[in-house]
Amino acid sequence: MKVDSIFGPISFNEYQRNNGRGAAGTQWLPPNDKGQNTTQADAVMASFENLLVAPFLQAEAATVIPAASAMDCPAGHFINETSRKADGSILHSGCEPCPVDTFSPHPSGSFECNACPEGSSTIGLVGQDVCYAIDDNLLPAGILVFGYFAVAVTWILSISFMVWIVVFRDDPVVKMAQREFLCLICVGTAISSSTIIALSFQSGTDESTEQASAGCAAAPFLYFIGWALQYSSLSAKTYRLFLIMERNQSLKRVKITFWKMLRVIFVILAIDIAFLSAWAVVSPLVYERSEGSVKVDTDSGVVTIESFGFCAMENESISFWAFAGPIVGFHFLLLIG
Repeated sequence: MKVDSIFGPISFNEYQRNNGRGAAGTQWLPPNDKGQNTTQADAVMASFENLLVAPFLQAEAATVIPAASAMDCPAGHFINETSRKADGSILHSGCEPCPVDTFSPHPSGSFECNACPEGSSTIGLVGQDVCYAIDDNLLPAGILVFGYFAVAVTWILSISFMVWIVVFRDDPVVKMAQREFLCLICVGTAISSSTIIALSFQSGTDESTEQASAGCAAAPFLYFIGWALQYSSLSAKTYRLFLIMERNQSLKRVKITFWKMLRVIFVILAIDIAFLSAWAVVSPLVYERSEGSVKVDTDSGVVTIESFGFCAMENESISFWAFAGPIVGFHFLLLIG
């Protein structure tokens, strides 16, 4: 725009900015400024008034106050060209916040924001100067597949051994090894290995932790009961042989059936279940996430927020070993007993 006035030509560029120190009759200035020296930052922060400025005062001014439309938009914003054209005021900057999943890292006069790199977002926010990438550090698919494969192999072997024991149940060697206890050991192995499946449940940020927490709560039951079933069977086998040898020293016929020894296994399992039930009632294991490090990639403008998922006591004031310790100690006594 170029207009002649009594002071001479008044000229503005395409951004409605005063092209220079021409003899303009008026100029947009802060209310407290009548031509005195001022900084661009101060001018932007203040409101503007269209004031009459004498040519000699304009010549003495250190800077020419630019129109808001000529200023760069702050970080996280862009110039909306449509809005600027719709509002012809030189005080209308046309700056608007960057839409969701876009960003602008620095102040600029750009007409669009940068799209967030793949795998990152603004997590639903507008006007962002960075994008965020959430790294939940979940177990990779390869580890999960290997764990499921190991469980499947354990189950197949346990079932296969049980079938073999049943098929050759009348073999003298199988009889001497006490086939009932051998079957219980196979069952205990299958149960304890299922702990891997329970601990494979996981959830990311902002996802429901119900399934993962159920897996955490079930893991102690599966592992400790399976372990107790295996070693209580071995303890019962050993105790049965001890009784037979002790009675043989008196040259008396003795018959100790499997069902009598089953009471030993029931007692051991009952003790384990009592500890585990108290654990589940007082403070079961639940799935939680803990924030880790925050990494900033200045080149891509992506902030990576790390977190880690794990099983923790629901009541943080109670130690994990308050319940796990007695069970481990009781199992240790079974090993050495």
